[in-house]
Amino acid sequence: MKQQQENPFQFGVVIDDSAFCNRKEEISYLKSQINNGYSTWLFSPRRFGKTSLIEKVFREVRNTKCIYVDLYNIRSKDDFCRNYAKIVADELFNWKDDIKKITKKLADSFTNLSPAVSFNEFGNPSFSMNVNKIDQQADVETILEIPNKISQKVNKRICIAFDEFQEINRIDPFLLNWMRSSFQRHKHISYIFLGSKQSMMEDIFASTRYPFYEFAVKMNLSVIGHDELFSFIKEKFTLHRLPIQHHTIHTILENQIVSRITHNSLLLLYSILSSADMIRKLLILRIPGSTK
Repeated sequence: MKQQQENPFQFGVVIDDSAFCNRKEEISYLKSQINNGYSTWLFSPRRFGKTSLIEKVFREVRNTKCIYVDLYNIRSKDDFCRNYAKIVADELFNWKDDIKKITKKLADSFTNLSPAVSFNEFGNPSFSMNVNKIDQQADVETILEIPNKISQKVNKRICIAFDEFQEINRIDPFLLNWMRSSFQRHKHISYIFLGSKQSMMEDIFASTRYPFYEFAVKMNLSVIGHDELFSFIKEKFTLHRLPIQHHTIHTILENQIVSRITHNSLLLLYSILSSADMIRKLLILRIPGSTK
């Protein structure tokens, strides 16, 4: 039996390369920013594809260690420090080292934070810090400085992306002060700050009242162009050997609700293609002598 093709229109998840539509200019710009060591901030409404864009850029950029941090579900300063420290430890330390070596490296980096390594039932290591609460400035700055120390030690560029960065005001507004104080000294690290709430992101990066004023360059993320989406849709239907009229594609893209948000267009196209596949299967089953 012939294996069923996967629906190429993905939505509600981080989009992989096979289902990614255009954004060539944005990808090129972000890669240039990373390669030149510049920091960037960008805003767009949710479901515009920010996270998928950054993930794709990170897959393509060379000679840079890329790290992604999502702030959406972070509850407190302590929670931020533990999550960020774990991501940094997982991404920047060599976990193939023997346990004594990795333990010493962690102890040297996470000073006064009692870093520990445990193993699950499958023998996979896990990082944690055995302290009750992390809220002192010195401890927070220790964690924020670790990527910089490692980048200097191994002479490698690092890029760190913070998704839903406006949430930092909810987590603890003063974190911005400590982050700016630390980040401005990181010569071999570029930062990307993504946000979905325009007024809050504008305040953080464009208001003189905030420590991150003019720390990063603003990048605009607009809707994907009509022509780019048209070509993408036509290509995917052709790959599935399903006919679709040009005027049908234009009708879909001219719908304001669909065209304004990438998620909506992908959801509609996913449904259309799934329905077409189902109808095709039913027709095959009803035609005498047909094969699957």
